[in-house]
Amino acid sequence: MLVKMNSVNLVSTGFLETNIDFSIYTVIAIFDEVRMNNGYSITINMVESDNKIIVNVQYSTTNGGSVASVITQPYKIVKINKSNKVIVFN
Repeated sequence: MLVKMNSVNLVSTGFLETNIDFSIYTVIAIFDEVRMNNGYSITINMVESDNKIIVNVQYSTTNGGSVASVITQPYKIVKINKSNKVIVFN
């Protein structure tokens, strides 16, 4: 996964954590498409109920996505405690 993430820009060098124990944690990763300019972002909001975790994803742009001519790919990665609950993406 790191190789694919780094294919456009070397982003993984800024990660605070890369050694995840998947028996304890779940990683939720949201990736936007590759963009030819910056100004795009992703926001996620998670809501947990008794039987599921709902991940609300919002894609947004500032200035129509044409702030600077640079190749970007917005993403969000979140580590949560392992759970048997169903994860639903909206």
